[in-house]
Amino acid sequence: MKINDEIPPITRPGYQNPTPVSAVFPDHNFIDDADTHVIQGHYWRRVKATNVPCGNSASVEINEKTGVSRALLVEVANALEVAVVPLKNTLSMKMSVTDTFTDERTVSFKMNIGPKECIAITFAEWQRIVQSVLRRQKYFLWFKTRIAKRTLDIATEEFQSDQFEYLDPNCCPEKIEEAAAKGFTKILCFNFGRVSFAIQARKKDNGKVSLFGIPGEFTPGQAVAIEDVGAYLRSYGHNPEGEITLSKSLGTVDEFYGWTRKERGRPNSLPWLLVLGTSSLLAYLLRPTSRGASKPDVTGAASDETKSKVAAALEKVDSYVSNAKPELRPAKAHEEKRELTNYD
Repeated sequence: MKINDEIPPITRPGYQNPTPVSAVFPDHNFIDDADTHVIQGHYWRRVKATNVPCGNSASVEINEKTGVSRALLVEVANALEVAVVPLKNTLSMKMSVTDTFTDERTVSFKMNIGPKECIAITFAEWQRIVQSVLRRQKYFLWFKTRIAKRTLDIATEEFQSDQFEYLDPNCCPEKIEEAAAKGFTKILCFNFGRVSFAIQARKKDNGKVSLFGIPGEFTPGQAVAIEDVGAYLRSYGHNPEGEITLSKSLGTVDEFYGWTRKERGRPNSLPWLLVLGTSSLLAYLLRPTSRGASKPDVTGAASDETKSKVAAALEKVDSYVSNAKPELRPAKAHEEKRELTNYD
């Protein structure tokens, strides 16, 4: 099983799994020389998460404890009625050299995250935790009494990043719309190393897909050749050396970005409503005052009262446009200042 398969994936812009830990994956099951039954497994705990919009960069700092304290080891050893040194040997018996169970210490490091033009990044850092469930039969004289049980969760020095990259709709919506207008309305992603890179796709009748900006046909869920997609990925600053796979569909463009039909490509009806309303209002104000009366001369003969009414009506229209709710005004997301979002 690949490490990336054990970590809850990021599949949406700005999305982080609500549960900051993965499932527990079994590793070892054995009995040591002191008749302690040990069941060991591991899981991943999210220690950092952030969202970096295009045009921004972030310095991610990790400060996490690893190992196990002597005080905790003494507590567990007393509960199981074993010595501390044999207990440490038991815990590390099946572990790899990267897993240390010496005195507790803090691991610190930094990473700089800077997306390319038009790209945003949703990022998470995960730490591997080894879980040991220990059971030992207790006796009184020659009689069995109860089974002592303790669980130890020990953080290792193994970390794994998950970096999800996608076109930022607040920076380059025209690129997304251009692809969608040509039928590339599905979202898939390339997976390589610690990176997932979203790309728009168009489904074909043979079950394969075309990818926007890349010639050829591809099968979702299968590996792709670096010769076919390397130039595209290098244009966004990536030069993958290992296997590249194409994911299955992550949904439509609208679902992926959380758009509605109103937000994406639907004409704004507000200007037409204002023109119609203003025209109707002016027609009412300038209507003949009695049957058979001639139409007022609006070029110069209109009364001061009529002119003041027209000016007041136009002022009300201007005030309405200025105070309209944001969802009724054309969006200018690319002009808004966006800040980094920290989730953990």
